[in-house]
Amino acid sequence: MTEGIWIAIIAAVQALSLGVLGKVSRDSSTTRKEVKNSHSTNLREELDERHHEQMSELRGIRKDVGRLDTRDIQRGEEIRDLTRKVDKHLDWSAEWSADIEDTLNPRKDRP
Repeated sequence: MTEGIWIAIIAAVQALSLGVLGKVSRDSSTTRKEVKNSHSTNLREELDERHHEQMSELRGIRKDVGRLDTRDIQRGEEIRDLTRKVDKHLDWSAEWSADIEDTLNPRKDRP
């Protein structure tokens, strides 16, 4: 290869390199503008603060769910107590009504 061909190849490679570098530079400045932190405080501190706020909300929700669970257990006990009372009442009234039926029978042939 002659010296002229090498010069042309080097010039072409330089032109391509400059074009690629210019494109990379433009893209990186656009990316930098999009990613740049416009916050007045440190982004990490804001994220930590938000995390703590969310965790306190979750703790509150857990407490609420625990209270609801306790209320549900109490309601279940109340329902069981009422069921026992109704069952006792029904047993008592069944015995009582059997005694009444004997006295209310209009047939005279019973002793």
